[in-house]
Amino acid sequence: PFVMTAKCIFQDLWQLGLQWDDPLPPDGSEAFSRWLKELDQLKDLRIPRCYSERAWKDSGAVELHAFSDASPKGYGTAIYLRVPLSDGSFGVSLVMAKGRVAPLKQVTLPRLELLGCLVAARLLVFVREALRLSDATPCFCWSDSMIALGWIRARPQRWKQFVANRVTEIQSLTSPSNWSHVSSADNPADLTTRGVSAEELVSSRLWWSGPSWLSEPAGSPAVAGESDPVETESAETATSV
Repeated sequence: PFVMTAKCIFQDLWQLGLQWDDPLPPDGSEAFSRWLKELDQLKDLRIPRCYSERAWKDSGAVELHAFSDASPKGYGTAIYLRVPLSDGSFGVSLVMAKGRVAPLKQVTLPRLELLGCLVAARLLVFVREALRLSDATPCFCWSDSMIALGWIRARPQRWKQFVANRVTEIQSLTSPSNWSHVSSADNPADLTTRGVSAEELVSSRLWWSGPSWLSEPAGSPAVAGESDPVETESAETATSV
């Protein structure tokens, strides 16, 4: 998320059409200088990165959870490993994340959300293979976009080419039944899509350990009734090119 801030700054500056040696405008210069100064706050950051088969071979109940999100600035995903511990609790840790700036050509927010879901599906498969987890490993995908979930849960042929192509790939990598809704407040991928300061990143429990319910025995949020996501997206689909 901290790097995402720099990506957004560079994209904004690129759109100004400046030459290599041209001075930056005051706003751009101030934003980049502030980002550079915050790098010092990351020097002492330590991240536990011990992911090996020894960590979960005895439990046999390891899970992967992929969160995706999008904003007008960008889209991305964060993947978490959930492992039961000997005392009955669950250990949850960030494994890998990826964020991309939104394309310069304007794309509707629901389509950006779908791009976030696609990145999540791809990264989920990559992480599962990198950790040598079996194909039977429970994998859960989370998005706060009801429209994107509606696309993923339906037949790709129902949608126009942009949506259909990406839904087809998502469904080839993950099962539609594995996709569920999560509130924006519980979605760590939100930090990836907008960028955050170094101070916010270091102190964010949501980023490093996922939402609090992921560490609880149920491992899922309390669900209050959902509306039909397929019907919800009809207006956006009808007006999209």
